[in-house]
Amino acid sequence: MPNEAAFVDANIFIDIARKREGWSSSAAALARVKKKNGFVSALTVAIVYFIKLRSMSTQRARQETQELIHGLRVAPVTEETIDAAFAASNIEDFEDAIQFHCAKAVARVLVTRNKRHYTSAQNELEISTPEEFLNKYPD
Repeated sequence: MPNEAAFVDANIFIDIARKREGWSSSAAALARVKKKNGFVSALTVAIVYFIKLRSMSTQRARQETQELIHGLRVAPVTEETIDAAFAASNIEDFEDAIQFHCAKAVARVLVTRNKRHYTSAQNELEISTPEEFLNKYPD
């Protein structure tokens, strides 16, 4: 596992896209992750694109998704990742389990808005909110 890599959960991008409460700290955390060997899962790219496609053209959704993930490396969703997600009895939501196992393969910390979804897995990977990440990992 890379020693300084951080992984960004899909909900961080959703915060930014929808300007949900806390979106500015999500945007700041995303910018910081991009400076620190950041990753996103291939699943997140599809999720972000799908959300953007609801309100814009295909071409614009592709462009904006590409701009959002620019500077991040894309972690693959492999057969092993899916098998681990199916077997993860400690993470109830299947999409969260996929994100967790993608993160665990490539990063030291997972940045998420839904930290409580990963409570039972915190002994396997550092789980941080955007605010915690910004405080713990300064520029």
